[in-house]
Amino acid sequence: MHRIFFIILSIFFSLNLLGQSDLVFFSRRGEVFYVYLNGIQQNIEPGSIISIKEVPAPNYRVKVRFHYKKQSSPIGKEIFFNLGREINYVIEQNKEGKFEIKFYSEVPKVGFKDTLLNHQILNYTRIPIEGRLKPQENDSTTLK
Repeated sequence: MHRIFFIILSIFFSLNLLGQSDLVFFSRRGEVFYVYLNGIQQNIEPGSIISIKEVPAPNYRVKVRFHYKKQSSPIGKEIFFNLGREINYVIEQNKEGKFEIKFYSEVPKVGFKDTLLNHQILNYTRIPIEGRLKPQENDSTTLK
C-alpha cells in the first residue's frame, strides 16, 4: 500500500514539474522591450533579456513592445512549445529592417541564474499590470 502511494505521489510531482516551461526573450543588439503573453504585460521595467518562469500552457500569443517607440511598432507572434523546457526567442531585424520574434533554442528546464546585465527573471502572471502597481503614498487627488 505504501509503495503504491509513493508511486502515485512521484508521478504527480514529476508531471507538475513537466507541466510548466520557462520562456526567454532577448534582443541581439540590446534593444529594451516589454513582453505581453495573451495580452498581459509580464515585465514592469523594460529589459533586453526577459525570462519568464513557470509558464503553464503550451502556446501563447506574444507581443513585444519596444520601450523607445522610434525603434519599431509592437510586434507579435503565436508561439507553441513543449512543456517542461526552457525555450529561447530572439528579437531581431529581418532583411527588410523590420523586427521579428524568432525561435532560437530549446533545452531541458534547469532554472535561471541572474548573472547577466539587464536580465529580468520574472514569474509568469495573469494579473494585469495595473493590479500589480502600488499607488504612490504621496499621490493625492485632493488639495488642502
